[in-house]
Amino acid sequence: MDTDRLWTKNYILLIVASFGTAMLVALFFNTLPLYAERLSGAATYAGLVTTAYSIAALATRPVVGVMATRYSRVKLMLIGIILMTIACYCYTYATVIFFLIALRVVQGIGFGIKSTASGVLAAEIIPPSRFAEGIGMYGLYIPVANAIGPAVGLWVVGSAGMAGFHKLFIIAGVIGIVSFIIMMFVRPAPPDSDTETGAKNEIGKEDLPKTIFGFEFGVVYPSIVLMLMYFGHSAVTTFVPIFAMSKGWTGVGFFYTISAISLFTARLFYSKMAKRYGFHKFTIGSLILFSGALFVIPFLQSQSQLYILACFYGAAQGIVPMVINTQVLMRCSVQRRGTAIASYTSSMDIGIGLGAIVLGIVADAMGYSTTFIIAGLASVFSLIVYCTTIMRDEEKYSKYIVC
Repeated sequence: MDTDRLWTKNYILLIVASFGTAMLVALFFNTLPLYAERLSGAATYAGLVTTAYSIAALATRPVVGVMATRYSRVKLMLIGIILMTIACYCYTYATVIFFLIALRVVQGIGFGIKSTASGVLAAEIIPPSRFAEGIGMYGLYIPVANAIGPAVGLWVVGSAGMAGFHKLFIIAGVIGIVSFIIMMFVRPAPPDSDTETGAKNEIGKEDLPKTIFGFEFGVVYPSIVLMLMYFGHSAVTTFVPIFAMSKGWTGVGFFYTISAISLFTARLFYSKMAKRYGFHKFTIGSLILFSGALFVIPFLQSQSQLYILACFYGAAQGIVPMVINTQVLMRCSVQRRGTAIASYTSSMDIGIGLGAIVLGIVADAMGYSTTFIIAGLASVFSLIVYCTTIMRDEEKYSKYIVC
């Protein structure tokens, strides 16, 4: 048997099932904030449904990170998918904002379980010799789902009022059921030992590194960079549709499609480009481009300009999370891969959750232009943290980081 083969049955099924759950999530990126605003009549609640989801996922991840090293990752994923699917069908009966928020919490818990367990499972399935490549290819299902989901969600909702939302909830539930069935056929072989799970990593062979709140110090700075970036990104996922509609623009879902296609393309070519022009230069350039795009949004004069901006925004968004994902896994001990994945995914939840609620308040009080400017400032801080921390300790971890 070829132990270095990447595209095994388990690897393919995991990607397909993960794509299904990512589609389920992407369908609600910009539609549930609209649904919440129609139920409540306030932009603050539009942000709150996103925050409730993110906080629920965040609170779940550290626990699942520990559980994933002790219990079946497949069973944990199945539990997560069940919770996500149940919430989809129950959204139809959410006629008051607080019931909607409660269901969003349930779905957030399910996503927290699924995403953390799947990250550990992917590291277990991927052969050590192809770890960096396997993690990068595995993560490509996210931009594909993000390219399709938001546009499909807005198209289904359309102008049909609440009936369009109810149709969307049923479609998302069906996707969840199909993902559950596919995941049942994943049968990964147990690793021979803890040190053979994923790429070889010399950190922690003797004494495990020190931790802060259960997370190794090596993953803290990368997670902070990602958290600040996704604080800014929350303005795009939550408020771009509302901002565009306030200007009378239609078909705003294509912004997310163009952005995700650009993201996907950037990830395909990133490794070669980073080796040619420099790892840090390419990443820093992406953070600058990401921040600049947020600052520009309030000054756009047409829908075509929004689409052009999506090309640059998507490319920048594609680079940084992939870099952080690789760094987080390579800068920790193999024994704590579960908590490392939890740190990576939790940083996105914290960023999106805080961003949605804080920027929702700003949007109500000061308007959408100020909202996007503040989002851009948060991304600038992520650049500062990257330059003063990750670049600083490059020598310590460079032998574990693979472009």
